[in-house]
Parts: sequence; structure tokens; C-alpha cells
Amino acid sequence: MINAYNVSQQTVAVGDGLVFDGLNFGRNRCFCNTTNNNFMVTRNGTYSIRVNTNVTPTVAGQITLNLVASGTDLTGGEIQLPGAVVGTYDNGSAEVIVNLFAGTRISLVNNSANPVTFSAAGTSIVINRIA
Repeated sequence: MINAYNVSQQTVAVGDGLVFDGLNFGRNRCFCNTTNNNFMVTRNGTYSIRVNTNVTPTVAGQITLNLVASGTDLTGGEIQLPGAVVGTYDNGSAEVIVNLFAGTRISLVNNSANPVTFSAAGTSIVINRIA
């Protein structure tokens, strides 16, 4: 299992992933943090992936974030938030259970129309191999 979070406030461009630069807990060596904005699964298995976020738009408008596995959006892993006011943080979460193969890369990607800003220590991801 790994539990990671973003340490500092980050503005993330459209199509880019959030950098998870803090680590709370890791065990079983099921995956590794490869570039800070994605995690690579190193063992085949069934995984629970949960993300909680605190995010604001840089331009008022809907915020769309997706859990992504090697470039493919995970079904059920979309977070949509109103993003009505710049500087006002919206909270959201998503959880998926998915079968993954070794080499799969997991990330949280901004698929909004504009960049978004994540609050400091406001977003966490938990990836747990359950079978």
C-alpha cells in the first residue's frame, strides 16, 4: 500500500498530473513512485485506488480530474467539481477497484478546460493491492 500527498500548493496545467511529493506510508513493494506525478504498479493484481482532493480553478468553471492508468481514464475515477469561484477550494473524491498489470502507471490528471490549483497537502492518493 502507498499513501501519498502533495506537499506544496501546485497549479497543474490541462492534461498534466499532480505531483505527489509526500509519502505517508508504503509497504509490500507493489509499486514505485517514478516521476512524482505517477506510480508504477510492479505486480499484477486487483487494486483499490482512492483519491481525495482540495482544488480551486484558475478561471471560474467546472473542474474535471481523472484517475488515469497508463493514459486511459479509469471508469469511476472522475471527479467533477463546480469551480464557480477562483480561490474558493472545492473538495472531491473518487475510488475505484481495478485489475492492473505490472508496468501500469497511475496518476491524477487535470482534464478541466483550464489549469487548476491544488492546496498544500490538500490531495492524497491511497493505492492498495487487495488481491
